[in-house]
Amino acid sequence: MVRDESVAEETVWLTAEARELLASRARPIVLAPARVSVPGVAPDNDDLGVMLPYAPLHYLLFACGAPPRLVMTSGNRSSEPVAFEDEDARGRLAGLVAALLGYTRPVTFEGLVLPSGR
Repeated sequence: MVRDESVAEETVWLTAEARELLASRARPIVLAPARVSVPGVAPDNDDLGVMLPYAPLHYLLFACGAPPRLVMTSGNRSSEPVAFEDEDARGRLAGLVAALLGYTRPVTFEGLVLPSGR
């Protein structure tokens, strides 16, 4: 995630179409050729995914002094399941992340119906 469009431009090469998509209401992750190298991020890949803030929490992070680029993760290493419990994430992602953002309400799967065979 990048603070704003100017940081996005410093981070990746954006076409007019990619710039428009990045700033759209959907706020998607846009994959574009990298302008910078971020150690440990997307090794052996010439592209980076960038996204703009979309939630109030994201804007607060940047307003409170977060660096202009944040590497966001789904909470898992490659080929591992998502670590959705804070303690599990602290253990499995230790040494890989500089900070974890937790929440006081646990993630639950009550009422979740998976397709048969899963």
